[in-house]
Amino acid sequence: MSCPDGECKLDDNIYLRNCKKKSDEDATFVVTSDGTGHEFRVANTQLCLQKMFHRRAIKLRPCMGNTSMNRHLQLFADYKSDEKFDLRPVSYTDRCLSNHHHPKAGEEIYAETCHKVKSLLLLL
Repeated sequence: MSCPDGECKLDDNIYLRNCKKKSDEDATFVVTSDGTGHEFRVANTQLCLQKMFHRRAIKLRPCMGNTSMNRHLQLFADYKSDEKFDLRPVSYTDRCLSNHHHPKAGEEIYAETCHKVKSLLLLL
């Protein structure tokens, strides 16, 4: 995943990168767990992936910490560092982080219904 122009800033959307090639534009995430989900913070920042309430958008927002009432918007389920995973916002587990169709570099990542995502994967 990457940020526009390789520099992650507040309110940025996240985009797909070519997974086969390392690039300076790749975003590096620090993943932590609080027992209810995993937080994805961009390394060397205080910006975290966040589901934007009832919209599909995933944006970089200030990390909330454990005391925020809306902390659940920055937590994702189904992450395992040693195997393939589907990232699902913990409050919207019927949604998976994906792109619009077959993955291509430069496409925006958002929270799509998992049923639709899995249907698209069958076409690959």
